[in-house]
Amino acid sequence: MHTASIFHRHTLTLALAAVFAASSPVTLGGCSTTESAGEQLDDEALAQAVGTALALDEGVRRVDVDVDVLAGVVYLRGEVDTETMRERAEEVTLAVDGVHHVENQLEVGAPDDLATSSADALITSTIAARLVADPDTRLRNIDVDTQDSVVTLSGIVEDEVARRRAVELASKTRGVLRVVDDLQVAQEK
Repeated sequence: MHTASIFHRHTLTLALAAVFAASSPVTLGGCSTTESAGEQLDDEALAQAVGTALALDEGVRRVDVDVDVLAGVVYLRGEVDTETMRERAEEVTLAVDGVHHVENQLEVGAPDDLATSSADALITSTIAARLVADPDTRLRNIDVDTQDSVVTLSGIVEDEVARRRAVELASKTRGVLRVVDDLQVAQEK
């Protein structure tokens, strides 16, 4: 009984952490790859700098932008309300010292209503908690976005095992209608 209580508290803690992470307007990360430790640190620092710049900019701070960096290339993913916001996010990113190239994969779409947003946030946080808890996916930088119960997994994973497991975990989550697999497997150096 005591062990079950500890397990439930641990699970609740992971779920709450995932909820807070999922509700953050800017998701950051240097991708887990076959890069050297120094390259990964440089990518992480660049992702932090870009994320901060986007969060502070009046034209983009309220949008859902995922920032990933791999080998110095900044990937912007997520959804913004207007084409102007999409362009502004790229401008702000290019102005950050150290950014030489941006892959702007932001999509323009209308804002969701509160009920849909809440259901989508719950799905996102549940999947994020499962990814963190699973040994095949916990150390990977996998972005989870949910819109109208359709989950999109994006980011760069180290191998095919991590990609397949992430898709499986998302597919088996309650409330998910479909999973869009935009995960990329890192190239071996």
